[in-house]
Amino acid sequence: MTKKTVSGMLFSLCLVLALSVTATIGCAPAQDQGGSAGGDSDAAGYGTWRYADIHPVDAPAAVMAMGMADLLRDRTDGRIDIEYYPSCQLGDWSEVLENVEVGTVDMGITTANDAYDARFGIDWAPYRFFTWEQAADAFEPGGWCLEILEGIYESHNVKFLGYGLRGFTGVSLNEYPGKLPPAPTGIKIRTPPIASWKAAWETMGYVPTAIPFSEVYTSIQTGVVEGQAGGGSEQMYIVVGDIQGCWIQTNDWMDNQPIGMNLDLWNSLTAEDQGILMDTVNETLWGPDGFNKESEELEAVWRQKAKDDYGIESYILTEAELAECAKVVREKVWPSLEADFGTDIYNAMLANCAPL
Repeated sequence: MTKKTVSGMLFSLCLVLALSVTATIGCAPAQDQGGSAGGDSDAAGYGTWRYADIHPVDAPAAVMAMGMADLLRDRTDGRIDIEYYPSCQLGDWSEVLENVEVGTVDMGITTANDAYDARFGIDWAPYRFFTWEQAADAFEPGGWCLEILEGIYESHNVKFLGYGLRGFTGVSLNEYPGKLPPAPTGIKIRTPPIASWKAAWETMGYVPTAIPFSEVYTSIQTGVVEGQAGGGSEQMYIVVGDIQGCWIQTNDWMDNQPIGMNLDLWNSLTAEDQGILMDTVNETLWGPDGFNKESEELEAVWRQKAKDDYGIESYILTEAELAECAKVVREKVWPSLEADFGTDIYNAMLANCAPL
């Protein structure tokens, strides 16, 4: 990728953001607190929708959401008008899913919470895949993992619309420990409160502790932990880049943005508008210039920016090293997951996971 291509992509992100912030950020109260979003329309489901996101307004996921909102407004002649709420204004990641289920939030980043339903752990299981092609096979329209999650979300009154992929995850640390996973280091790191993640990082030689996303920065700054896992190079740069010194990309999980909406609201739409909505989401995420393609291309850009701006050195596991980590995690962690997922979902994971 040339410097011209990289700078062009970054410029386009900033330009879209600048235009979208002016047009779509929601600071006023929504017209209706219920799942139908009321508005002034006579038809249920039409009007202003509240879209909840945990990310700051300058994050790429925010740019994606606001650009999608603009397209939907134009393509439905204003029948679907999304009001965007960034930075956990309508709840953190563990709350948004429940809010969308009951309809107090209409649409948003409905991150799968295995504390809410253990079956959602299929979305968190480490090392199901570890390349972008394999991730697409799992999450693109018709993908094996997407189809499983659609059914789980529907049981919670949520229409699952699609996945935005933000890049493969790893661990950021104060300094390089001199060894790569799965060699033991004994370093204490933050992870999300996901059982399979805790077990996986213990297997890979670290001491994980569950800390809320909003407390990651201060926990590292005050020495509660020495690093964090839970996001890709983009999150590392934006959230903790100025206080960390090393990035080890382990590709254990694909950081993602699952987009869902209240199922009752979805069912209230005409078939035509359901089609417009799904086509717009898929185009935004999976189009040739969509969010997922740009995320793949920008993954290395964030690592380079981390080095240029903060002096962070990156260590990218080789294919053989990735296979070693995946083998250890699958052998030691995966057998305990069947009880949570159920046998059918667990066997589907075994049948579709990337070969080692």
